[in-house]
Amino acid sequence: MYRSLANANLISAGETQIAQRYVARFRQNNSADYFDTQDLSTILLDKPVGERLIKQVALEFDKAIIQAKGDLTKVNISEVLKDNRGIFLPGLELSDGVILKAFIGGTQQIEVVSTNTIIEQGSGIYRAELIVRIFDDFGVSEDDYSKQLLRSYDVTASWLPAALRNLINTPKQNTVDALMRGPLFAFWGLQHQRNVKPFRAVYSYKLNFNGNYK
Repeated sequence: MYRSLANANLISAGETQIAQRYVARFRQNNSADYFDTQDLSTILLDKPVGERLIKQVALEFDKAIIQAKGDLTKVNISEVLKDNRGIFLPGLELSDGVILKAFIGGTQQIEVVSTNTIIEQGSGIYRAELIVRIFDDFGVSEDDYSKQLLRSYDVTASWLPAALRNLINTPKQNTVDALMRGPLFAFWGLQHQRNVKPFRAVYSYKLNFNGNYK
């Protein structure tokens, strides 16, 4: 799939290399977690959707520690985020970047772990260090290649890459739908007919911030 996107100038040379690493990992037929520390994880964090998530984690932790009156044992942010995953990290769109839409699309789980949070019970001041992990199943289902891959977008939108704008205005066989549907079907065949194992990508971030629970 990445070759089609690269040939259409929809992803950069650097993004193409990232895509190659993911495809190579899939071909290893290894279902163990793949910890992405500098590829899609970095791109995701630089996008507004990633920035919103990190800010929301800090906000939810502050709300939880206030409600728990400084008792860290009563704080479980992962449960809050799990129940509202669609709000905190909704499915990625083309406006978040073609590479993220193509290779992540949507995520399945969010986990937040406090690794070094210090609470001053007298003053109520806390210094939180959290690890935020986002999990994505790198695999495909029939829905992934049978659904409409390219919605109707405003071709004047400022975020729309020029290459994609040109494709939207061309005949249907040359659109992103055609560029992605064939490779996605091949991807599905490898996974479901040749039993190549999907894997779970893990995007991990360290978050440090201060607050007061009183």
